[in-house]
Amino acid sequence: MPVIANNVASLPEVISDGLTGMLVNFEDANKVVEIMDSHTIHFWNEKKRSMP
Repeated sequence: MPVIANNVASLPEVISDGLTGMLVNFEDANKVVEIMDSHTIHFWNEKKRSMP
């Protein structure tokens, strides 16, 4: 399942940005909201289908 995750600690090692999810600095709440608002369910479903 593709995710939006905080770009800290070990998460960048687990999540491939743009492939298995999106890494975002959660300190920038506006950026998190922007990402959520700018991508449709179709976008996330395509990410899910492209995952290994």
